[in-house]
Amino acid sequence: MKKYIPIAVILIAFASCRKEGCTDKKAINFNITADVDDGSCIYCDEKVTVLGNAEGFIVDEQFQSSHYQDSIVYLEIEQTEELYSDQSCGINNCSMDLKFTNLLSDDIINLDIRLIVVAQSSGGTLSNFTQNFYGIMIKAEQDTLIEGAFLNNHIIGGCHSITGVFDVILRDVNYN
Repeated sequence: MKKYIPIAVILIAFASCRKEGCTDKKAINFNITADVDDGSCIYCDEKVTVLGNAEGFIVDEQFQSSHYQDSIVYLEIEQTEELYSDQSCGINNCSMDLKFTNLLSDDIINLDIRLIVVAQSSGGTLSNFTQNFYGIMIKAEQDTLIEGAFLNNHIIGGCHSITGVFDVILRDVNYN
């Protein structure tokens, strides 16, 4: 009987040493030492939603330019909202991507603009987002993409959706 007491103590100790935690290797909080799943697994899901689009032309208004009053660039703006299932997976944010398409047979080697975008919150509040861009280069009849041109951490109550209204102020442009 005395022989079995140490064995029983070892078995009880072994059984009581079971470690709870996330046992799914696909979860971001997988615990390699856990042998009992406690339901705490966290999975990263990202939801990207396109909130709005706007498009228009940039016209060269520089009197001395060889492209005076020509539409030189077609500009597309796309706004997205990224939402993550858990804060440890990423930061919720809103961003606007800009796509510049050169409409000329000349390279644009230095495009300086001020972009003003009008956006509206889900509550109806209008806001202006302004950003200066310097030294944009666009090969002849090619595209240049600027991702995250306007990047804001997620605003409580949601992102402001672009209304399609924007203004571009051409500050300078050089051609090659």
